[in-house]
Amino acid sequence: MKFTVLQENLSKAINIASKAVSTKPGLPVLSNILIEAIDNKVEFSSTDLELGIITWIPAEIEVPGKITVSARTLSDFINSLGSGKLSLYMEGTVLKVKGANSHANFNVIPADEFPEIPHDLDKQIFSVNALTFCTALDKVVFAAALDDTRPILTGILFEAKEDGLSLVGVDGFRLSKTKLNVEHIDSKFNEVIPAKALNEISKVAKEADESDVIELYSIKGNNQVVFKFRESTFVSRLIDGEFPEYRDILPESKVLELSFNKEKFNDAIKIINIFARNIVGNKTIFNIDTLDSKLTMSASLAEVGSDEVTLEVEGVKGTDMQIGYSAKYLADMAASMDGEIITFETNGSTAPGKFFSPDNENYFHIIMPMRLD
Repeated sequence: MKFTVLQENLSKAINIASKAVSTKPGLPVLSNILIEAIDNKVEFSSTDLELGIITWIPAEIEVPGKITVSARTLSDFINSLGSGKLSLYMEGTVLKVKGANSHANFNVIPADEFPEIPHDLDKQIFSVNALTFCTALDKVVFAAALDDTRPILTGILFEAKEDGLSLVGVDGFRLSKTKLNVEHIDSKFNEVIPAKALNEISKVAKEADESDVIELYSIKGNNQVVFKFRESTFVSRLIDGEFPEYRDILPESKVLELSFNKEKFNDAIKIINIFARNIVGNKTIFNIDTLDSKLTMSASLAEVGSDEVTLEVEGVKGTDMQIGYSAKYLADMAASMDGEIITFETNGSTAPGKFFSPDNENYFHIIMPMRLD
């Protein structure tokens, strides 16, 4: 194998492929990137057996071939070099990388030890603007569970219908739902995709231009899907299991409604979190005074002390109420909202709290209350 590429192209490709490299590999080869020189391009592949990434760059191929090499070491070396042409070639059992003033030798593992990443496309599920898709992901992936006690909750529900695509994330304590207007969608697609994989896809696709799209495909006879973006292919497994019937916890009525300024709310949360971060569950008390149109947030810890912040609210309808919420969840919620105003609704101090922005009717966030005692 021997080829010549530009350092800036090689660096970008390796950085993309490295996002699927296993951090705790059961097999040594999973710490590596598969490099394959073929035709007029070089492909770079990696997998942690849940997410696989394949990306490519143009190259001058002298001798085709393929090999695997340590992802981290290769990435660190290539990223430390200046721009210009690099030559990569095999000499015996060593991969040599040469630049204008630098060179390195890398030990390798044979390519036939690298797991195959299936990516034969079956049918297209949808095609959507890449930046729009990334924005939608940012509104839901943070609400997925981080631990795998219930694996289904570590994923995002993709719920396709003829009028668009809904994305739902839930961890048992909070829920996020957003809807995308997608044309020509397979309305039968109803699957759960790992939030971890979607996060990595989003990191790459956020570099998109306004005209770039992301396409989702199924793989025939396989419990996986393929996302395609520019020169990169992302292959993710689907999570088996039954996603919670999230509609059951959506409030059907309300006894309290109010709106507040997002920026002032964010400032208040930062202050409250100085104490709340030391409390189990980051518990913060919402105290709503409907007569004076005020929302007072407070946190109290016997060994440390307490603090509180009062905000003016608008459009108050309902009765006075005291509710407990996680300060962290409130901060995450506010960060996901569009516009300057957030509206809050609830059907009682023990009922789910619904948050949404009047500027985006396709998105809302639900937070379950905490016990006050």
